[in-house]
Amino acid sequence: DDGVNDTWEIVGVENYPDCYLKIFNRWGQVVYQSTGYSNTKAWNGTSENGKLAEGVYFYIFELRNEENKQFKGSITLIR
Repeated sequence: DDGVNDTWEIVGVENYPDCYLKIFNRWGQVVYQSTGYSNTKAWNGTSENGKLAEGVYFYIFELRNEENKQFKGSITLIR
């Protein structure tokens, strides 16, 4: 909450208006999902239940374009 890296901005995401992002905790529970993810509604380390704990989270990011590429990885949340 210091204004630096408070959200997960994905460079170039605006070129994929139908993209889809799903973020999971280490137990496989979905903590965030968005269709049409953009840097204006970027993930800020919270879920519907409030702030998430520090730790490693996993994501699946789909471009949903003609190539239908999918990216998977992890993101570390530090507060």
